[in-house]
Amino acid sequence: MPGEVIQLRPTQPVNYKAAGSQFTQNPDGTELVNFGGPEMGSEISGLSSDERPDQGSFSENLAENMTPGQRHNLAGKLCEYCRVDLDSRKDWEELTRQALTLMGVVKLDVARLPFLGAAAVQHPVIAEAVVQFNSNAIEEFFPPTGPVKGDPLGDVTEDIEDAAERASQYMNYYLTVEDTGYYADKDQSLFYLPLAGSIFTKAWLDPRDQLPRARYVKADDFIAPYFARDLENCKRYAHRYWLEGGEIAKAMALGEFMQINLPRPGLEYGDTERMDQQADRTTQSLHEDDELYEILEYHIDLNLPDGVDEFDDGGLELPYIVVCDKTTNEILSIRRNWKQEDENRKKRVWFAHYKFLPGLGFYGWGFLHVIGSLADAISGSLRAQLDSALFATVQGGFRAKDGVKKGGSIAIQPGVYKDIDASTEELQKTFYTPPYKEPSAALTQLFEAMVSDARRFASLTEVLVGQADNKAPVGTTLALIEQSMKLFTAVHKRIFAAAREEFRMLRELIHDFSPAPQYPYHMEGQRQVALKQDFGDHVSFVPVADPNIISDVQRIALAQAVLEVVEKNPQLYGPEQQVEAHARFLKALKVPDWQKLAPKLPQPTYMDPVGENAMMMTGKPVRAYPGQRHDMHHQVHQFQIEQARNTLPPDQFQHVYMVLASHMREHQVLQEMEQISATMKQSHGVPLPPTDIYGTNQDQDPKVEMAISILAAQSLPPVPQAMPGSAAALAQGQQPGDPQQQVQQDIQASQAKIQASIQGKQAESQARIERDTHQFVADYKQRELEHAQRLRQLEEEHQARMRQIDQDTATSILRKHAEHTVEQRHQRVIHLSALARGREEHEQGLRNSRQTTRESLASKRAARKALNGHGRKKAA
Repeated sequence: MPGEVIQLRPTQPVNYKAAGSQFTQNPDGTELVNFGGPEMGSEISGLSSDERPDQGSFSENLAENMTPGQRHNLAGKLCEYCRVDLDSRKDWEELTRQALTLMGVVKLDVARLPFLGAAAVQHPVIAEAVVQFNSNAIEEFFPPTGPVKGDPLGDVTEDIEDAAERASQYMNYYLTVEDTGYYADKDQSLFYLPLAGSIFTKAWLDPRDQLPRARYVKADDFIAPYFARDLENCKRYAHRYWLEGGEIAKAMALGEFMQINLPRPGLEYGDTERMDQQADRTTQSLHEDDELYEILEYHIDLNLPDGVDEFDDGGLELPYIVVCDKTTNEILSIRRNWKQEDENRKKRVWFAHYKFLPGLGFYGWGFLHVIGSLADAISGSLRAQLDSALFATVQGGFRAKDGVKKGGSIAIQPGVYKDIDASTEELQKTFYTPPYKEPSAALTQLFEAMVSDARRFASLTEVLVGQADNKAPVGTTLALIEQSMKLFTAVHKRIFAAAREEFRMLRELIHDFSPAPQYPYHMEGQRQVALKQDFGDHVSFVPVADPNIISDVQRIALAQAVLEVVEKNPQLYGPEQQVEAHARFLKALKVPDWQKLAPKLPQPTYMDPVGENAMMMTGKPVRAYPGQRHDMHHQVHQFQIEQARNTLPPDQFQHVYMVLASHMREHQVLQEMEQISATMKQSHGVPLPPTDIYGTNQDQDPKVEMAISILAAQSLPPVPQAMPGSAAALAQGQQPGDPQQQVQQDIQASQAKIQASIQGKQAESQARIERDTHQFVADYKQRELEHAQRLRQLEEEHQARMRQIDQDTATSILRKHAEHTVEQRHQRVIHLSALARGREEHEQGLRNSRQTTRESLASKRAARKALNGHGRKKAA
């Protein structure tokens, strides 16, 4: 019955009213709830929902298993934790509130000014440092292509590398395109970090669209006890935030919060003025229709009451995430915070702690902590100079009351003379101007020294802002940049480590909680798909930024230094390394479409000797290939050398000769290897293993090397005779003679041999070409016919397989739908039966209670009547 409290044992009951619910707790521990609740006009209610989506699962809301009294006691304990932890950091909060004043965003307190109208300016050294850091950090840690890159873990295979590539591409697409608020949140967090010293990034699964979110939490809203050292080993910590009544109602409808009635809150918004209110120049003002609830989300180790969690046996405390409404002192949800398959039930951390400087405690330090007092002194010195200049420029003083015949106030204007009823002697005696001094030179020097110290600590150097000497060597400039940016480099390394934890949380959210098996998306006009299994433990996400490079100036200087080293020593670096050095320099300059400007490494092609001569004469690369007629290539290239000798100047001929001679040595090496390999195969049946003279070769097994050495030594061809002009001929005492005449004779002899060979084999070659042509045409037609038949067969198999898949899919969908419908009907019947049975039992109990009461009253009436009748008889 609505509005009625049912009491089975009326022995000293204790009445409670909390979070919009009324209940009675009896001494034996049983509790009776008022189902009607208080007046509905002062409450908010959750939206109706037919069923609980997580009921009975590992991620169920355990708060629904608790009685109102148990929830009330737990909420009171959490609110007390919050009060104690906030009291322990009051001094830290007071220092943090000074940040906006030191930046000049909030005006200086008038009480701190020495006189009315004194200067209240703040020097922007901290604001300059914060803006400088934010500008560098957001550009480094959030490039246009995305902030994430995949890092395969364990035994890296091709499948793991592909999974890491798919996962990182989707993560970058998601953070740059899908999650539209991520960039703005990251930008604001990197502005807040150098000021406060600590920020916390929280990751969670959005219940509205089941997508992972990561947003930063101000240090003011992250409440940890004074003994905390790190998140993993801290027993409790809380995230404080505010929710409107409509947002809580949506969370109740989605099953995130349990559906209870919450009384309307007051129009207060926290106990103190927040930093964001000061920055936006807003005041605490709420409309009477506004409903703002202060929420405490505690990640805490505790023991729940008996019967609430089957995993909690009352022994060791287990990790839970408890959401408490501090405004109404009510628990909204309690969920387990460990992996379901984890037998040790280790706490899962869903916050990443970013620190600017490590500090000496739980919270990090920012510019406010380390140079805040110096910035305050700089601002005081600046205000003193302005006040001194004001007094020296617009002077004032003392005036005798009876010094002039006509009183009043006369304002002096530049270039205007005022008439006054007094003589010069009277004016000199009447007015006295104190000896005001100009701003002191020592004060100015001290001011400049303090500003220089503050900027040096904040790494705001001339090299960083682009004012260094552009004539200095690149190495010197690079050394100056690295020296000046050591502070930022260390900060970036700490951000890198914290960002890795943030990406780890996003990966776990996608892999462990997201219901979608795959994530399709479009990138660069192509459809891409990332699988849920790609985000497993075999892949780690790290920031794409290099923590050792924190600015474009440093990156450009480093790329330029590498390019200069490569260009000064080309003999030590191959063509691939030279091309890579130029590409890195263009990329560091951030030239649009730098890939189109980057030099390409020319690739040699398989060509005849005449074409090779043309390529080498025009500076194009060539190479020798196995299986070519190396002797003929050698003759044609030798002819090209002699032709160049007779037609080119000495300096050009020297270059051409070196290129042709090097290529001829390639042919000679390959020819010798092929001769030895042919001899080995003919005599021993084993050819020489292939050797790549242009690339890298793997180490051979010692046994294989020994066997090849023996066979190769037995298969060496005879050594050719010493050619005229060779080193052997000169060593034997032969005179080189006239090189020009000898070369001419050799060329004529070679041409004669070539002509005879060509005439002898011309007919044979023509016949072989015709025979090979007919055979090629026949083979091509046969392969074309077989290919067409194979295509038809594959098409038929594909169509049959697709029909079978469609049929199986449709059948599976219909079967699962039918099973789900039957299961829903069965659960609803059970639920309705339980409700009906409970209602009947309740009504039967009420009837029995009324019947017992009536019988008791009837027996009392009968006894009273009998007593009255006995009294009348006795009186009579």
